[in-house]
Amino acid sequence: MNRKRFRRLVTQNCYVRRRFKRIFTYLILIVGCCVYLLKKSVPANVLMPCEFETVAPDKAVLKLLQGRQVKCRMWQPFAYINQSGHLHLNRTAINNANFSIREFKCDYRSILMDGLNAVKLSPRVKFIEPVFVYNEFIYVICNITNGNTVYSNFHFNLNPKVNKRKILNEATDQLSVVIIGFDSVSRFVAEQKLPKTLDFFENSLGAYPIKGFTRIGDNTLPNLLAVLTGKTVLESILTARTIPVLFQEVLSRGYIDCYAEDWAPYLVPFVAKYPNYTHYFRSVILANENKDLHVSQLSSVTMKHIKLSTNPICIGNEFKHKIIFEYSKQCFEKYKKKRKYVFMWNNQVSHHNPQSLSLADEDTKQFIEWMNSTGNLKNTVLLVMSDHGPRYGKFAQTDFGRITRNNPLLSIYIPHHVKETFPTIAKNLKVNKNRLTTPFDLYETLKDIISSNLEKREKENNLFNSRGTSLFREIHKQRSCYEASIGESYCPCYASQPTSLADDTVQLVTIFAVDWLNQIITDHNVSCAHLKLKSVKSARIQFTPSLRYDRNEHRYIINFYTYPGNGLFQAIVLKDVEKISLLGNVDRLNEYGNQSSCIPEKLAHTGLRKYCYCQS
Repeated sequence: MNRKRFRRLVTQNCYVRRRFKRIFTYLILIVGCCVYLLKKSVPANVLMPCEFETVAPDKAVLKLLQGRQVKCRMWQPFAYINQSGHLHLNRTAINNANFSIREFKCDYRSILMDGLNAVKLSPRVKFIEPVFVYNEFIYVICNITNGNTVYSNFHFNLNPKVNKRKILNEATDQLSVVIIGFDSVSRFVAEQKLPKTLDFFENSLGAYPIKGFTRIGDNTLPNLLAVLTGKTVLESILTARTIPVLFQEVLSRGYIDCYAEDWAPYLVPFVAKYPNYTHYFRSVILANENKDLHVSQLSSVTMKHIKLSTNPICIGNEFKHKIIFEYSKQCFEKYKKKRKYVFMWNNQVSHHNPQSLSLADEDTKQFIEWMNSTGNLKNTVLLVMSDHGPRYGKFAQTDFGRITRNNPLLSIYIPHHVKETFPTIAKNLKVNKNRLTTPFDLYETLKDIISSNLEKREKENNLFNSRGTSLFREIHKQRSCYEASIGESYCPCYASQPTSLADDTVQLVTIFAVDWLNQIITDHNVSCAHLKLKSVKSARIQFTPSLRYDRNEHRYIINFYTYPGNGLFQAIVLKDVEKISLLGNVDRLNEYGNQSSCIPEKLAHTGLRKYCYCQS
């Protein structure tokens, strides 16, 4: 290469580098300006350090959490699958029910996932015991010689042979992760309804309560997406073709994944590219929705089928949460000392009625005790958590319910050797107990565990920080709702006091909220009735740092009824001299049942259902 050509190449290369450096500098400045302008446009209140609103519950509020004792009709199943995966008849149960095993003729059908929201059943296979069942979920049907169906039920057996990946051993620096979740449970509700569980978990085992844990969205979807993906709903939709980073780590680091939840219309898979979980309990939950697949047992005395509870917290003769615990136990028993990522989400026992959560207290405590006594907690981080507090019902309608709705349950157990090896982690978890924290922080914590980043340094405070901070790092005391990515309508840092319902401004801002509801309905072009204001149930003035000095601006928390449909809603409305504006969305406080059945089952319409009263 001659000298001229060499100089030309060097000059061109320097020019490209200088140009690239200039473009990169401009990009940094543009992004910085955008962040600055965004921050300037944010209300000053969310930029203020958080001072948690505190209100003591009165006896009337506590009374709303009493009751709701439900029983699933108990009987012994006539069949079972043993540890080796072989299906057997339960001779003891059959004899106790005064039937002769010689007259039993049984078949079974395998239950297979058909997409994300349906199942298909294999043809009937004659059941001659013992028979090895490869598929994890089956439906067993037994008839007696006179043709009567004497027994039909779902059975499951977690089968490691369905897994085709190499699963690695647990280690002191590569911990298993187990999440026990309950839908719609605030920290306060958990303390009232899960006292045995929390006493053993936090006092005996030394789990760390995270009492400042705050929701970032209205319902399960945004809060769980933030925990599992670190993204908002919109971000998840825009990146729906990619597998979440956390789950990529689960797969690449040799974890077995076991997932169980008890609610059929689950929407998360629509907005996040979830892999087909290796062990996925959803098959049984979907099959249970099929009206042709009855769970039944015949009485030899009346020759009629034993009447089962129709309560959704049961499947046949057992509580759903107990079935989830039993399925998850098998994940531990079949993958002993292997890396495990186990996610259990219990919806039915707590979502509709916080009173019924006490039904799960003893069972949850026993499950955690079993994990501890069998050594399964030796290299495991265990979380007991929720997504938000109760959103419907009489408790949610109280002012105390409004406050605690933003404060879901979260408690974290870490193994003793982690505390000894990394004392800073234990110290930070203790410090973070009463700090403002979010599902985004929990996501960063899970990433630290799965990625084995227990020694990671403190995050640098720079422009490109993620919105979450691992709970293994100290959350600073002056953290604001803005810094934590909590919208104003969910920010738990503002006090309030009652105001007169006869106030003209209260009526004005309530009508504004009703008009907002009708505009949402109109914009979506669906056949919902036009809503009218029926009455104002309660009104409060909320005090924020900026409002203490601005007499022209007032913030109202309004609970109001509309008709038709008798919907009870809550809105936070800001009123100043020039305009009225809504903070966040309008929340529904009473259940709407089938009132919105005309709304299509699409993700885009999930938020609309709580507002709609179908005209037809």
